[in-house]
Amino acid sequence: MTDVNVDPEQVAAFVDALFRYADGGSWVSLRGFRDDVDNEPPIDIKGVPVNGNLSSITGAATALARTCANYQFPAVFCPPIATFSDRKKATEAALKNGLALSVELDADAERGRKRLEFLFGVPATVVVASGGIYTDPKTGEAKPKLHLHWRLKEPTRDAEAHKRLKQARAMATALVGGDASNKPVVHPIRWPGSVHRKGEPKLCRIVALNPDAEIDLQDALSILLDIQPEFRKADGRGSGTAPSGDGEDRETPELVRALLAGEDLHSTLLALSMRYLKRGMAAEHVVTTLRGLVQAVPPERRDGDRPGRWQAR
Repeated sequence: MTDVNVDPEQVAAFVDALFRYADGGSWVSLRGFRDDVDNEPPIDIKGVPVNGNLSSITGAATALARTCANYQFPAVFCPPIATFSDRKKATEAALKNGLALSVELDADAERGRKRLEFLFGVPATVVVASGGIYTDPKTGEAKPKLHLHWRLKEPTRDAEAHKRLKQARAMATALVGGDASNKPVVHPIRWPGSVHRKGEPKLCRIVALNPDAEIDLQDALSILLDIQPEFRKADGRGSGTAPSGDGEDRETPELVRALLAGEDLHSTLLALSMRYLKRGMAAEHVVTTLRGLVQAVPPERRDGDRPGRWQAR
């Protein structure tokens, strides 16, 4: 047995934050694996039905996390942040709900976190210190690897939406140099409250919890496509070019004009913010400048049929 205990409260907080919109009748696929060798059969796989009461998921997850913590070999508790149509399968074909845009950061983690939170305009719903450590090459300091999870305002429910979520995860991962193995929505990932047993056992823990923070998948995808035009071909929007490095070939005066006209707020704001940042403007000054410009736009032109939407931008 390890001398580190599973934390049921962290498991419960994680389940509540990320599974609260999961569709009834789907299944959560709880699973644990050997963490010291590859291609071994799972230690256990348990399908738990989504029935409107998250405590059943929390209880079963805590029990399997304990089994992994006390297994005779190093083991990892790592269910996907998703639900499935089949209690025994956690494949893309069986995917019922994609629930979160998740990114694994194994290096330069805080910088990657700040960049994505700035771009999305909302903090991650849950930030998890996985238990892994990397060494900062500049300072030699040991720092925690992080997992970032943004809950979706609406789960993905069909093949096309699942595809968009996978693409958004791939783009977010590429943007901050994250672990590319985490791109699939069905990828297993370590949960907080469980025990990390590679090397000295330690608790996988929540370091930031914003249980009401969530993102719109299409908004996030649009933001990521604007600054990574090389992904547009896969999205059916053409490959595009980006001489300015921010996904836009319009000159800055044209972007300001479009912003003041209330045209396509998300792309103009993203392009301008990236240009200002690259030119050395402090982030808080970028926000103040762009907020002032948007507030100068008449509300009926700025908000359309969604009052207040500009503030998230």
